[in-house]
Amino acid sequence: MKSILYISLFLAFMGCNEFEEEIDLSSSNDIAQKYLDINLDSTIYYANKTLENATSEHERYYAHYLIAYAYDEKQKYLNSVQHYLLALKEIPKDDSYNKKRVSLNKNLGRIAEVQKDYNSALKFYDIALKYANDQSIAGVLYNKGFALKELGKYEDAIRVFKEAHEYAVENRNSLRQSRITNVIGVIFTRLGDQNEARNYFWSIINSQKFKGYEESAGIAYQNIAHSYLLEEDYINAVCFLNQAESIETEIDKFITYMDLGNCYMYLKEFEKSESYLISAKKLYSLVEKTPENILLFRSLENLYRELDENSKRNLYSDKYNVEIDAYFSLSRKVIDHNSLTKFRIFLNNYFEKE
Repeated sequence: MKSILYISLFLAFMGCNEFEEEIDLSSSNDIAQKYLDINLDSTIYYANKTLENATSEHERYYAHYLIAYAYDEKQKYLNSVQHYLLALKEIPKDDSYNKKRVSLNKNLGRIAEVQKDYNSALKFYDIALKYANDQSIAGVLYNKGFALKELGKYEDAIRVFKEAHEYAVENRNSLRQSRITNVIGVIFTRLGDQNEARNYFWSIINSQKFKGYEESAGIAYQNIAHSYLLEEDYINAVCFLNQAESIETEIDKFITYMDLGNCYMYLKEFEKSESYLISAKKLYSLVEKTPENILLFRSLENLYRELDENSKRNLYSDKYNVEIDAYFSLSRKVIDHNSLTKFRIFLNNYFEKE
């Protein structure tokens, strides 16, 4: 049963990489641009029309960008990467386009991470850093830190995140500061240094107690609770999960309710466990159907096993099996491993030529 509890750890804050979108209606790409939020296929069509008659580097660069963006939204990542790279090839050479070079390379890095090609992602982020200024460098470092974290290079990730934090402080970007601090704490938790992790989480809570930062504080409270869960200190875990619950939005309470339900199950307080797990079940339709979230039904199964309520135990056992089978059935349809292989081969060939 502990695997159920621990597999849900750190879901409160895994972070996400930043997406860069260009806006430009100054060229003949304006029709394609206008279709971005309406019909992506039309965007691709009109941008290709622009390429047929383009007379300037800017027009060609921006047409490729629009096509790349549309394919990106359609999750056709190989097509997207090909056109982002063509956009970089066509982009005018003067320094006024450096911000756009940063954006294009960040998007390439983000897609590489989606495809779990973290080494290629790092290469794109390093290229982006060459063109980044004091305002954009924190975002690039932030993404690079995540790629390093996914590769298990935790010390390098911490170093990069700390550098990103310094720039976020200079830019007075409090939200990014709190996100970076949270993820550094999560890394220390993974490294087994729970005290150092809690120091980072507490720094967020102590500095963010004002309107607009409840989300960051709620995540920090959750992560403090998770650090105690790893130490099997359920009393302290419950204390901080209750703090998180008090400031979270309704949908963010799903994981907190599930964790509280599991904690009280370990503490043999089954009435409270049932109350929280049923509260989580009421929110289940609002959350993403991931294996971690689906574990709610395994928790309910375990609870009713403890209570010797076999009909309910069987009900939630069946529900878990149905949900997890549906998830993996959908995953098999979504994940095209042949496409992933083509993607990685394409980028490997690209960097070898570079």
